[in-house]
Amino acid sequence: KCKPRTEYINCPPGKCCDGGDSYKPRSCSSGLTCCKSSNSLIGECKLSCEETKEYSKQEDSSSGITGNVVKKTSNSGMIIGFLILLGIVGAIYYFKTKASIEESVEDEINENSGTFCETCGAQLTDNDKFCTGCGNKV
Repeated sequence: KCKPRTEYINCPPGKCCDGGDSYKPRSCSSGLTCCKSSNSLIGECKLSCEETKEYSKQEDSSSGITGNVVKKTSNSGMIIGFLILLGIVGAIYYFKTKASIEESVEDEINENSGTFCETCGAQLTDNDKFCTGCGNKV
């Protein structure tokens, strides 16, 4: 009786495989250990199976897999900094605008201030000797 013909596929680049299932066996290069989880035929080539943060420096140029951990950066610090800067600029604008409005109101009050007729309340200029509203002497 003939055995069925099995075609084995290559172990993924940068990995180690036990012979069996449908993978061709591949061991790690010298100085590295094949670290596998239980019930797995494929493992990682590492200096030690206890390492947690860094993979081996072995590189497979055909696939671009280096085995190095890539740290993803967060932009939350930049966003917080931008919001703080925006708040500072907004506060400066608010207080400058408020001060200029107060100055313009004060100038308008000073321009409209003067003397008024005691009889009818009409506004008088500095040169008036008689009220233009009621004719009383000022």
